[in-house]
Amino acid sequence: MKIRILAVVKLKNSPLLDQFEGYVKRMNWKMSLMEIDTPKGASSSQEEPFILKQLKPDDFLIALDERGATLTSPEFAAKIAQWGQ
Repeated sequence: MKIRILAVVKLKNSPLLDQFEGYVKRMNWKMSLMEIDTPKGASSSQEEPFILKQLKPDDFLIALDERGATLTSPEFAAKIAQWGQ
């Protein structure tokens, strides 16, 4: 399985980039990160076309949102493994 993360944030000098790189080292899956450049202050509906433009027809999309369900790392890893079957 290959996981491609589309980030609608600038990660170049962010601690989030260090966290991502740490996760990549521990994962059994190939992972890549792509920053999506959207207009500053864009709403979710304004960001949507920028995200959809990067998707391929056979991609499986998982959208993460701070208002969604909270999962522990093991729970999320189990979900990803289940989706990859």
